[in-house]
Parts: sequence; C-alpha cells; structure tokens
Amino acid sequence: MSYIDLMNALREKGEEKAATLWLHVEAEAQRMRTEAANRIEGTKADCARALVREQASLIKGVRIEAERTARNLWSGAKSQLAERCYQLARRALADLRNPDGGRVLRPLADELPEEAWEEVRVHPLDHDAAARLFPGARVVTDSGISGGLEVVGRGGRLRICNTLDKRLERAWPDLLPGIVGKIEGEVKAGESSA
Repeated sequence: MSYIDLMNALREKGEEKAATLWLHVEAEAQRMRTEAANRIEGTKADCARALVREQASLIKGVRIEAERTARNLWSGAKSQLAERCYQLARRALADLRNPDGGRVLRPLADELPEEAWEEVRVHPLDHDAAARLFPGARVVTDSGISGGLEVVGRGGRLRICNTLDKRLERAWPDLLPGIVGKIEGEVKAGESSA
C-alpha cells in the first residue's frame, strides 16, 4: 500500500471514528437534554404541587381565623344582647309592681316563713301595703327595689330577699337561652325573607 493510500485509509478511518464519536456525543447530548427537560418538568410539577399545598394551607388558615373572629364577634354580640335584655327586663319589673293594695306584694309575702319580722324593705309605692301585711314591723322604703320585699328578723341574723330584682337575677340563667334563641330565630327568619 502506498503512502497516499495509507494516508487516505487512515483519514477515512479517522473520519469514521470521528463520525461515530460525533454520533455518540450527539446521542449523549440529546440524552442529557431530555434528562434536563424531564428534571425541569418534574421541578415545575413539584413547585405547582407545593404552590397548591401552600395555597390550601393559607386558605385553611384564613378560614380558621375568620371562623375564630366570627365566633368571637358572635360571642361578644350575644353577651351584649344578654346584658341589654337583662337591663330591659329589670326596667320592666317596675311595671309588675302594683301599688293598689299589694297584689304583687301579698303573694311574695305569703312565700316567707312564719316569723316575727322586725323590718320590711319595699319600694316607696308599696309602703302602705307592706304596713298592712306586716303590722308589727318597721317599714323602710327603698326606691332601688322594683317590687317585692326584703325582710329582716331575729335581731338582723335572718334576712330574706324576695324582691322582683332578686327573683329575676336567680331566674335569668334559665330565661336567657330561650330569649336569645327566640331573637336568633327572628333574625334568621328576617334574613331568609330579605
């Protein structure tokens, strides 16, 4: 084989090897591009899932906070409503007092145990009725009493408060749920008709 033939053969072989090597490099580069693209897509998908989870977590947090705020507002409103209702009920007690002969005072006095009462506290308008019901007692008037009476006996050791105010105070925990429930029902009925 001549020198030129040898050179041509070597060149051809070198070109073949270079072409083969180039095909391998191209294949490896394509594999690496595909792998990188897959990793990028996987990272995008991971980011999208993380974003969805974060959004869900934020929405849940906002919802929980909104529910807590609503509960606190509702609780405060119910407390204010309860206090307002109680004050209205206390003011209405004066309407129950009946100064003409003690129609309210007598039944309350009848509930007291038999005793030689020394002092009877009543509203000023109930003075005469109290004097008739407790002829041996000192009648003291107190405009702070809406109706009913407070009695003292045994040298001050026995004291019974049977005023309308005290009876309302004792009954209020039992009355309040029904009052609030009725108001809530009326509010809901008003909202649904609006």
